[in-house]
Amino acid sequence: MEKNNKRPTGQEDSPPSKRTRTSTPSDPTLQPKHTLDRFVNSSKPDPIAVHVTKEIKDRKSVFKALVFKAKSLSDVTDIINLVKHRFHSNPASHNITAWRFLSLKKSCDGLGGPGDFEIQSGYEDDGEARSGAKVLKVMETLQIIDAIVVVSRWYGGVLLGPARFDHIETCATDACKVFQSIDALDDDLLRLSELDLQLSKLRIELKILTDPDFLPTSSPSGSQTKSDPYQHLRNPVNLIGSAKLITAREKAIATLHKLIQQAKDKKSPVSSSIDVTNTLEST
Repeated sequence: MEKNNKRPTGQEDSPPSKRTRTSTPSDPTLQPKHTLDRFVNSSKPDPIAVHVTKEIKDRKSVFKALVFKAKSLSDVTDIINLVKHRFHSNPASHNITAWRFLSLKKSCDGLGGPGDFEIQSGYEDDGEARSGAKVLKVMETLQIIDAIVVVSRWYGGVLLGPARFDHIETCATDACKVFQSIDALDDDLLRLSELDLQLSKLRIELKILTDPDFLPTSSPSGSQTKSDPYQHLRNPVNLIGSAKLITAREKAIATLHKLIQQAKDKKSPVSSSIDVTNTLEST
C-alpha cells in the first residue's frame, strides 16, 4: 500500500515572485553553499546530492534535477529547505519536489514481514501547478524508493506552456535512472566486500591446513583496507564490471572450498588409517 501526501500549490506556469531572480544559474555543484550561521547552528551536515542532471534550456528558462537519498519525512523537509535556501548559488523560481520511501505502518514493529511496511510518497509543486505529480509518476514508473527528486526551474520571463512538463519529466527521468544505477552498484559493492572478506578467511584457512609453519598475524577485516579497491567502478557507474567481479569472486570461493576439503581429507583419521593399512599390506 502506498500512502500519498500531496501538496500542490500555485498556478500554471506562474512567473516567479518579486524576491526570486530569473537569471540562469551558475555551473551546478554537488556541494551545497554554506554560511557561517549555517555552520554554527547546524547539528548535522547538509545532505549531499546523489546526482545533479545537466541543464535543459528553453526560451531563457532553465531546468535541472537533483536526487537525494531520503528515508523519512524529516529527510524530505531537510532536503527541501536545503535546495530552496542554500544549495543553488542563485535561487530557483520553482523547486518541484516528489519523494517515495519505505516506512513502518502504525502499530507495527517490522517483525511481521513485508506486510508491516508501506511506501510513503508525496509531492510539492512550489508554484508550478500539476508538476509535482508528474515527477512522482516518474519515480513510481521507475520504482524509485528511499529517494527525493527535486526539479529546479529558473523562470526566464517567457511562458512555455505544456513544454515545461516535458522538460520537468526529462530531468526527473535522468535523475531517477542515475539513482537506480548507483543504488544497484552500492548493492554490488556491498556484496563484493562480503565476498572479499570471505575469500581472505578461506585463504588463511587453507594456508593453515597446508603449511604447518604458517602463523596468521591478524584476522581479515574490511576496515583494514586503506583505499577503495572499487573506485574505478563508481565513476562512471559500471554495473557490468561489478557483476563480472562478483562472478569471479564466487568461483574463487567455490575453488577454495574444494581445496580446503581436500586438505582436510588428507589429514582425517580415516585417511590416515587407510594409508597405514595399505602400507602394512604391501609389506
